[in-house]
Amino acid sequence: MPDNSPGLHFEIDSWVVFQLGEQLVTDVVQALVELVKNCYDADATYAKVTIDTKGEPGEGFYYTDAKGYLMIEDNGTGMTRDRIRDGWLYISSSHKRGFKTERRLTAKGRTPLGDKGLGRLCTQRLGTNVEILTRPDGAGSEETGYRVSFSWADFATGRSLNEIGIHFNPIERPEKGTLLLVSGLKDSDQWTTKESLENLQSGLSRLISPFQLVRDFFVTVSVDGVPLQLADISEDVRSAATLRYSFESDGTTFRISGKARLDFIRPAPSNTLEQEAFNRLIERDKGASFVGYLLNDKRAKDMGFKKGKSPWLVEYQINKKLEEMPGLPRIQGVLADPGPFRGEVDSFDLGEDAPRPTDIFSRAREFREYINSIHGIRVYRDGFGVRVGEDWLGLGRQWTGGRSWYGLKPANTIGFVAITGHDNPKLLETTNREGFTDTPHYRVFYSLMQEFVKFSGDAQNLIRRSWNEFRHERKGGEQAGAPISAEELATQMHARLAAATAGTDRLRAVGSTLQSALTHCVETIKDANEDKADAPQEVQDALREVESVVGVFQSVREEVERGAAEVERIRQLGEQVTGRMESLRTQLADMYETVGLGLTAEALSHEIAEIANGLAQRTQTIRQKIDKGQVHPTSRMLTSYLTHVTTAVGALRKQLQHLAPSLKYVRHQREEIELSSFLRDMEDYHRPRLDAAGIRMEIKGEGFMVKINRGRLTQVFDNIVLNSEYWLKQEIAAKRLTSGVITVTTDKPFLKIADNGRGIDPSVEASLFEPFVTAKPLGQGRGLGMFISTQLLEGEGCRIGLAPDRNSHGRLYVFEIDLSGVIDA
Repeated sequence: MPDNSPGLHFEIDSWVVFQLGEQLVTDVVQALVELVKNCYDADATYAKVTIDTKGEPGEGFYYTDAKGYLMIEDNGTGMTRDRIRDGWLYISSSHKRGFKTERRLTAKGRTPLGDKGLGRLCTQRLGTNVEILTRPDGAGSEETGYRVSFSWADFATGRSLNEIGIHFNPIERPEKGTLLLVSGLKDSDQWTTKESLENLQSGLSRLISPFQLVRDFFVTVSVDGVPLQLADISEDVRSAATLRYSFESDGTTFRISGKARLDFIRPAPSNTLEQEAFNRLIERDKGASFVGYLLNDKRAKDMGFKKGKSPWLVEYQINKKLEEMPGLPRIQGVLADPGPFRGEVDSFDLGEDAPRPTDIFSRAREFREYINSIHGIRVYRDGFGVRVGEDWLGLGRQWTGGRSWYGLKPANTIGFVAITGHDNPKLLETTNREGFTDTPHYRVFYSLMQEFVKFSGDAQNLIRRSWNEFRHERKGGEQAGAPISAEELATQMHARLAAATAGTDRLRAVGSTLQSALTHCVETIKDANEDKADAPQEVQDALREVESVVGVFQSVREEVERGAAEVERIRQLGEQVTGRMESLRTQLADMYETVGLGLTAEALSHEIAEIANGLAQRTQTIRQKIDKGQVHPTSRMLTSYLTHVTTAVGALRKQLQHLAPSLKYVRHQREEIELSSFLRDMEDYHRPRLDAAGIRMEIKGEGFMVKINRGRLTQVFDNIVLNSEYWLKQEIAAKRLTSGVITVTTDKPFLKIADNGRGIDPSVEASLFEPFVTAKPLGQGRGLGMFISTQLLEGEGCRIGLAPDRNSHGRLYVFEIDLSGVIDA
């Protein structure tokens, strides 16, 4: 039994508290913001921060002659004697926790931001002495206020915490609210140098929202009498954005809306060729033809593109049901909803000729420097910044990742995510206020923000890619909305060059005849007038004219000959291009097969890894028991292990047999395949993995014969099954399904594959078979499986699409493979 002697109890060295203040807050900016938050929590309408690096507090304060001070004044509710004793002087105690736990609000409808009871330790980061002058709401006439004073220097003496001296006095204070004074400022250079002031101004601008998210609370800061200009991002500045996004989650649906201006595709002035094309194709009709071209794209339809309202060229929007989004963390099957939040993001073109508010920024350089000073997408809780990484959403990684080249660029982007203490209590900040605690609720929040990054990147890539295609097609004389394949373009070029060559041949023949006639004419005239001097003047003039024409014609004929030779060389180059395109098409087909093989190999590698792990674990167990003399070589355990090894080797061989038809040396072979038998083999192969996930496969219908490359058919089937498996697992994890079913139906000439999940996400319904299109979260899907399946089937004269049937969720859900091209008549 423990000794409950009243003489024994814990003590704490005051140095521990001193170290907490040193380590919990990383810099003076964060310390200052934490103290300003206290003013907000006290229902103040303002916080006035005065920093005097040379002055002394003077009369009315306890530490009158301390050098340098920082003063924060507010008109909030103030503190009673009990609140000072049980709150400010009780380390880690906070009455604000009750507000958050019980979802209560202050008189002004605020949820207090502080709840850890450690904010007061921020003062240790700033100076040596602390004084509080406060008058609580409703104070009586006798005691209108209180003053509390102590020195952090006393905490460094190594005494017990309860031995630290606290000076407490009732005072006359006419103003309601609190004045906090920190005197004996530490390291005056951090307040006085130009660089430190710029850092202070920039840091405060980032941590106190410049977007005016809180309109009934204002902060002013001055240093040695000079007011700091905290950033205020006005609508005038934001109106210069070339891209604008807004998003919000209400706990059920995540909505993302975007807008893009013409300036997003406007080329740099230095690029004269592209600038000329832009003026000709865009400026002429203000982009109407291009918008029409863009809206015909399947992906644009999936992403909700429409013609924008001035000054926006296009607008686009997508809605995602949180319950249907894959991979979001759950707690006992319930989505870890972070609570409702919203945000806005603007992206700017910072070129010399880019739009900017000229009444504010006379030069482009000034505008660039301003955006650079406030760039980033930041999180604000009730208007106060939560410190997250410089590029916590990974915009830079997306921008340099190749495919998302046209995505948002960190240096050109400003924006906010607005959360509140009341609506988002599950988004917990770390003790040192340096970010969020990694919880399921935060991971859902972050996943939703990654969905925004993915959507914005896809939309911007689509706009720029469509502009490039539109420009090239119009340059080639094609009509908008009538795209032409590379093969068709090469054929047309070859035909036109051949026609030009034929025309040149005819011109050469006519030229020879005409030159012979003219020469004969000249000779006849000469013969008729042997002595040209005796010829009539008219004949002499005609002769000279004819000779001149013959000379000109000879020159023209030489030019035509040179042109004909050049046309012939171009025609020969065209034939080379055609040959190389055919070679490229073959290489692309090989690439599709190789990538398809990689997708199949993903499942294979998982299975082999599981088998190898089983072998390793069983081997380790047997080895340990043999080492300890617990197993005889003829024991049942060893016999069982050998059986396990034999079974595992058989499983590995089965996996390799599944992969073999896709290998290079057999991928061009076509064979007669009875479809029912093929599907049973596929069911046997996938069954162990599907059974473990609670999914089964059902095969229906009459089989029929096809002549096709087995590897290609296997890869297509695997792609669809793996896709169904992924989404069914999401449904089972969300407890919307108890088990999954993949139904495979043969209906000559069709092979149909469906599952009992939610079906195809409407955001990819029209463009599912395009490259890099996926409804999976960022980083979990390449968007290549269905595209590669399409290419593999086209190589066999077959096609794949979505049947028009819709399930109970109103979604398309049946993959339909038309095998007409591989059925013998």
